Parts: sequence; C-alpha cells; structure tokens
Amino acid sequence: GTHETGSSMLELDEAGRICLPSNCSLPPFEFIGTGPIAALDSDKPRDVQLVVCGFRSSQTLTRTRSGCSGRNALHDSVLVGGNVEEAFVCVSGHGLADMLAEYDWCGSTPFYIAMQRGDLKSACTLRAKAIECDCVEGALLRPNIHGIPPVHALLGLTDQHNASMPRHETPANVEQLSQELFSGPEGNRLLTTRTQGGESVLDTFIRGDMRTTASPEIIKLLANHPRAIQMCFQDKHSDMLKP
Repeated sequence: GTHETGSSMLELDEAGRICLPSNCSLPPFEFIGTGPIAALDSDKPRDVQLVVCGFRSSQTLTRTRSGCSGRNALHDSVLVGGNVEEAFVCVSGHGLADMLAEYDWCGSTPFYIAMQRGDLKSACTLRAKAIECDCVEGALLRPNIHGIPPVHALLGLTDQHNASMPRHETPANVEQLSQELFSGPEGNRLLTTRTQGGESVLDTFIRGDMRTTASPEIIKLLANHPRAIQMCFQDKHSDMLKP
C-alpha cells in the first residue's frame, strides 16, 4: 500500500528487513540497564530479565521525509553514491541543519551512513556543513539505536549485517580524507566517542565480537592513530589514564 503522500507504507533496508517507522522518532539513549525480576513464588523461579531504557528527550526535528525508513534527501544521496553538495542546494539555514541531524529508522544520520559505507568524501562534506550549521552534536556524534558511534561504523563494527552496506573507500583517498575527517576538535570528539558499554573504537575492534568490514587501509589508519590508541588506556568515565 501507499501513504496519502504517495510514498510506500512498507520500506525495506539494504538487508531486506522491514523499516520500523516508530524507530525514526526514538531520541538518543541516556541510559540502559538490565536485571533479573525476582519471582513472587520462590517455588516457581522465573528467568525473566527487565530492560529499562532512559531517553534524553523527544526528537523535535521537522521530518523532511514521510516514508517508513525516515530518510531524507541527504540519506538518499549518500546511499546512491550521489553528490551530497547537490542536495544542499534544495535547502538552507535551519532546514539544512535539521536534515543533517535527522536520523532514519536505524538511528543513522546521513553522516553515519557515509561512515558506515566508508564513503569518506561524503563524510567530509557532511562534516564541513555540520560545522558550518552549528549542529555537530546531532549530525556527527549521534550513535545509532544500538548505541554504536559513527567512528565504530567506519570500521564496520556495528551489530547489523554490514555485508548489505557496500563500502566505498579506496586506497588512494583514505589517508588524505581521513586526515580531514579527524582534524580539529570535531575530529577529536569523533575519535573519543564510546559505545553504550564504554568501549572506544579500538576496544571494540580488539575484542572481536563484531567483525569489521572496513578496508585494510582504514583499519591500519585507525589502529595507528595516536588518539585512538590513547583511548584504549583512558578511563571511560574521565580523561584519566587507567592504572
């Protein structure tokens, strides 16, 4: 079926999974906790876990696309490998800031998808525009709904089936574009983001629970980046080094 706007009421992601429209409005997690529920009858123990999620606030962005995927023109431009700058022409000012920070049903902003695909050129273009529009926090640093930050997604360290997300990095452009991507205070904030469990990008990579899909060039660059290495020895709750 179709929505009254003409868009499909049922959309699939790159892995063929149904997009859930409710996820498009989920705000970022503030905390998440789990624990067992005590049985009322000790003779009948129950193996039940309670999950409690806390959210910062409701998303107040004006949705710029009505489909179930929650993606806007910037998401689509990155996904089809188009020129992101051409999509900027259609909007300006606060409208563009909203589009940069808008996230889809997986909690992915346009920048996040560019990172997940290894599309460093688009990622750098979106980064520069987010800085210009003063929306770095929402556009560049927001994790997906699983609490995985963008820099982890660059290595393919997400809990999604990454084989469905084509990679676009090439050996010729990795070093130059990565220097641009991780430069300045914004680049430092990208490299210092952690998962909900407090893991830096190299912590997650070394632990090996999630298989990386990035090219050897990107893996080598991050594995040798001084700030990324420092995060492995830094306490997850402060800037202090671990004992």
